[in-house]
This record gives sequence, structure tokens and C-alpha cells, in this order.
Amino acid sequence: MNHSEIVEKVNELLTKNNEWEERFADYAAQITKNKTAYIEGAKKFRVNPPLYRYTSVSKVSGKNATFDIRFCGQSVATVHVENEDVKITAKYDNNKKYFGVDIQLDNADWNDPKSSEFRAAFKNLKDGVKVKSPERCDENTLLVEFAKKESINKKLCNIKPVELYDHFFQMPTPLKASNEPIDYAKMGGGIDILARMKRKNKPVDKQSLLCVMELKDENTDKEPPDIVMNQAIAYATFIARLLRSKSGNQWFNLFGFGNDVPKELEIGTVVVMPFCNERNENFENFEEINVAENTFLKLYSLYYQLNEDGSVKEFSGSLVDDTSYPMTLTIHRGTNQIGGCITEISSSRARIIIDMGEELPSEAQKTDIEIEGVTTGEPNCNAVFITHYHGDHVGLYSKILPEIPVYMGKIAKQLYLKLQTRRKDPNIAVIERFKTFRVTYPIKKKDITIRPLRVDHSAFDAYMFLIECDGKKILHTGDFRTHGFGGNLVIPTLTKWVGKVDVLITEGTTLSRPDDTMITEQELQQQAHKLLTDNKYVFAMCSSTNIDRMAAFYNATPRGKYFLCDEYQYNLLKFIAEHPTSPKYKFKKVHSYGENLLEKMRKQGFCMMIRSHSSFKSIIEKFPNHLFIYSMWDGYLSGEAKIESIAEMVPPNFVYLHTSGHATRDAIRKVCETVNPKTIIPIHGKAPRELEKLGLSGEVKILQNGENFEI
Repeated sequence: MNHSEIVEKVNELLTKNNEWEERFADYAAQITKNKTAYIEGAKKFRVNPPLYRYTSVSKVSGKNATFDIRFCGQSVATVHVENEDVKITAKYDNNKKYFGVDIQLDNADWNDPKSSEFRAAFKNLKDGVKVKSPERCDENTLLVEFAKKESINKKLCNIKPVELYDHFFQMPTPLKASNEPIDYAKMGGGIDILARMKRKNKPVDKQSLLCVMELKDENTDKEPPDIVMNQAIAYATFIARLLRSKSGNQWFNLFGFGNDVPKELEIGTVVVMPFCNERNENFENFEEINVAENTFLKLYSLYYQLNEDGSVKEFSGSLVDDTSYPMTLTIHRGTNQIGGCITEISSSRARIIIDMGEELPSEAQKTDIEIEGVTTGEPNCNAVFITHYHGDHVGLYSKILPEIPVYMGKIAKQLYLKLQTRRKDPNIAVIERFKTFRVTYPIKKKDITIRPLRVDHSAFDAYMFLIECDGKKILHTGDFRTHGFGGNLVIPTLTKWVGKVDVLITEGTTLSRPDDTMITEQELQQQAHKLLTDNKYVFAMCSSTNIDRMAAFYNATPRGKYFLCDEYQYNLLKFIAEHPTSPKYKFKKVHSYGENLLEKMRKQGFCMMIRSHSSFKSIIEKFPNHLFIYSMWDGYLSGEAKIESIAEMVPPNFVYLHTSGHATRDAIRKVCETVNPKTIIPIHGKAPRELEKLGLSGEVKILQNGENFEI
């Protein structure tokens, strides 16, 4: 029989034997009626893998909650819950024969020691145990895989098994369809797996699809995919008729759809089998099969391969192509400039933003930016993640709609709070509401998983983000370097936590600058030590939140000399000392400047950290024979990026001692070699095409601001 003939035959049987309509309507009514009792009953006992809790339509529609306990898809016990009593009865003969579990339980209490012994016996079974039905074993494996909530380890995302109140079950049908001829039977065969999937490239109202899956544990000439599809079509035709019956809306909701059956209904009809090159049929050339008015079947294949331990290795087939949603990446700003970075990553279910930066003062033509659902309109974003506290990455935080959570490193948040409090930021309360994360601990936003990885940068407690969804990986480096105090940890971190990625979004700040060899922060500290040894009075100018630079000068200060700063800087360093990530940041002998220290400073000498604030000028004037060290980017002293307050503070005879907080070309090259990206997207730089000159293995993709890139 061809596909259309099967549909015709099933329709004929269902029309002739229409008792199923009342029976399945009663099932739906009873299941709905017993929802609360059933859910509460399930809470009274817990089942842990490798045992799984199943149920059935007939059991859920009963007065009390009854569950099937299965191992490798095979029933090993029944649990009955009535009021507060939880009783278990074991399938003794089968358990002894197939699993060697020689424990009898007949209506025993769930918490009885013998019941605990029974559960432990299955937990301790070795791999490769003999099973009664390999097909049921594979079915259980796939159900567990589909039911995973974390996409980070899920082989096929955007698909979930239909469950009855969070329990696996087999949907019954009134058909005998395993062999031809197909026939009617009041207690017919069950659907192996009923699932919901989301399809790409479909209108929103047609993305969700109910799938009838027919599974076989072998792919042989005797029962190849096209033969198995006949059985799947028979069961899918019944489901189509059921959803068009008077109880259809009720069943549609029980299957997990939050609305009535749509006027135009499509049902996925899927053959699920082991992979075999010789016999695979993807059914891609089959048109939709018309079952009834505005009701169609869409044919799919799903082939699986298992690892030696029985877990899923990979999937292939036409269903995979139709459920693999692209992740979409949009650089709203930052593709051709340093700073002002805003990156969006979205999936079929979630949307996140990385950084909400304001543009640097040097930008000649500043752009006011609004992002629908993020800064304006109705909230439509699951979270904003901030790589670090520099203004060109967090400065526009107050524009984020208040309903959207903002995440930042725990120490970084406190430093930013202290900095903005000093600046009298009117939105301090907003910063206080920032959420924080733990390094390497994943954060789940629907189907997107974000893992923060600490990196070295001139901002303390800075992060890269690994973003995973639907088996795809994106690494957003934020600002980083490998020549700082913690720079030697960047590559090992990527090796341990990241591996190969699909897309690398990398900063390219230094690509537009001369390719000089940058000194390391350790080398800077050594040079500072010599300067501080040779000069009694030293003023060093750097950013108050460049904690690594503070540590370099602190540790370079010779014994017997004072290391000083103003009260604000003193409080920052003491805060860091209370949360040290390395001995370099202990800051035990830091002094807050005061007039009472002047004589001791003159006598013993000092290194004092200063900033471009007029209050420091009077202190500097007290020590005319001083050395002035400028330890910031020299672009602030002249040219288009000049900052007047800084330039005015720096005397003509200063000593320049600085190293960048950004990655060298070699550092970017090493990161690329480590994560081996298919695509490399530069941001945070004025010369993105310089990346193409590094001889990287991945394709360099130059985006424009606002351009969408599908992964």
C-alpha cells in the first residue's frame, strides 16, 4: 500500500468503528479532572536514573495515581499512590530473568528498606546488561535525550517529548498497524514517541509541530525506513482524526499546546531508526499528505547513533535539518570603532545582549542608539551581560529597560558602584540591582546557555562569555590580553572550558596601532621598581580601576618607601585586598594621603598614585624634585582622543611607562588556534581587516553595524 492508501484505509476503519471518539473524549475528560491528584501523588515519591517514571492514558484517567517504573525502557515495578500511602510492586520474574534482581516486593511501602535495596540494585547494574526489548531500551534513551532541559549537552534541541504531567507515556491508538493489513482494535498499538518540535523558516504560528514517531532498533532490508513509515502514517492519521474530533482541543492542550487546534493542522510523521548508509530515506521529496480538510502529514526521518555506554552520539536525517534553528548574531555597534560595543545573540526562544557601551569621547560623530525591546518599547530580551566595568562596555546601562536583568562579575559590580558613587551617578540604584555570576558556572536563558570565563584586562574581574545553543558555540572575548598578571591563564581556560567554536567574536583594539612588542605587566613592574629606586619622590598617574597597574606600582615600591593614594583609591584597594585573587593584590601597606604624613614622605620617599583631578596639583607642588610617571594610553595626551584634564596634569618631562589592556596580534592568533573557529568576527577596533593578515584558519567575517549574521 502506498502512503495515500494507508490514510484512506485508516480513515475508513475510524469512520466505521467510531466508538473511539467517545472513549478518547472520556480519557481526556478524566485526565483533566484528575490533574491535581495525579501531580500531588507524583510528589510523594522520587525516582532517580537509571530508573524512570512512566504512566499511561488509562492510569492517569483512574481515580488514584498509578505509575510504571522502568529500567532501559522495560517495566520493573508498579507504584500506586492513594492518599499518603505509596506502595510498590515489583515485576519479580522478569527482573530476575533479565537483570538478576532477585527482590520480591508486593504492595510494599516505598520507604521500606527492601524497597530502597530494590532501587539500589538497578543503580548498580553494569553497562551492557541484557534487556528484554532493545527497541524499548532505545526508546527510553531517546526520550531521556529529548527531555533534557539544558541545551548545552543536548544533541537535538527544539524538540521535547509530550508528557502527561511531566511523565513519559505511550499514546494509545485503536489500530493494529505493525503489520499489514492494518486493522481496527479497541486496544490497538501505542505510539512510540509523541513529541513537539519547533521548525525553522516557518511563520510563528506554524513553527510548533506535533510529531508522531515510530521507532525501530534496527535498520534492515526486512523492515527498511519506507516500510516503517507506513506504520507511522497510520498512527499519525489517527492523531489527526483525534484532534479534529470533539475532544480535539482538550487533547491539543494535553499535548502541551496552549491554544485550540489551528484551522490548518500539520502533523510531523517520523521514522526513527539507527543510521545505515545503504537504507536511509529522508522523505524530503514527498509532498505533504492530505488526511482531511486542512489537515496534513509532513514526513521526516531521524537516524541515531549511540555511544558504547548507550547514550546518544549524534542524529541525522531530515528532521534534524528542520529543527536546527540558526542563532542570529547582530553587532549593533562596535564593528568599526573602539568602544561603544553592543552585541546581540538570539535563538528561536531567547535573546541576550553582551555589553551596553557608550562611545569614547574621541568619536567625532556619535550615534544615539535605541534597540527595540532592549532600550525602548515592550521588554523583549532575556538578559544583558556586561564583560567589564569600563564605560565603553557598560556606560549605557541606564537605558536598559528595567524589566531586563543585567549581569556583571561580583567584584566588578562593587568596583563600578564605588566608581559611579564617586561620580555622583543618579542611577546608582539601578547598578545595585545588577545580578552577579560565578566564574565558569553556566547561566540558562531558555535555550541559550552563557558561561562566564574570567580573563585578564586592565579592568579587574573582566570576562569572556561562551554562548551555547542548539549544539552551536559562540565565544565573545570582550576585552582581553595575555601579557597581564593573569594572562597566562587565558589559553588554559579556553582549552578546558571552550574547545572548538563555531564563531569567535574577538576584540581588535590594537590592530590599528603600530605592531610594537608590548611589555608584560611583570616587565612594567620591574621597570617601575628601578625608577622608584632611583627617584625618591614619584607620582604615578593611571586609572583608579586599573587594579593590575596599581598592583604593579605597589609591588615595585622599594622597602621603606611609602605607597600612597587618596582616600577614594585607598578604599578601592582595601576592597580588593579583602577579595584577593592573587598575592599581588593584598595591598597591606597602602596609606591614604594626609598632611600628617608630609614629613615622613619627605624623609623616606614615596610612590603616590594620582589621577587627573585638581586636588592632586597642590600635593605635587610640595615636592618640586619629583618624577612623574604617566601610565595610561598616550592617545589621551594629544590628537583626536585627547582628554584635556589628563593632558593638563601631565608635565612636559614625564616618563612614559605603560602597557595595553588589550590583546596583541599574537594573543588573538593564539586564541584562534585554541578554539579553531569556523568564523571570526572582529569588533572593538578601527581596522578590522587587519585581522585578515594574521593567517588565521577560520573565515574572517567583517560585519556592519546592525547587520544580522546567521550561525
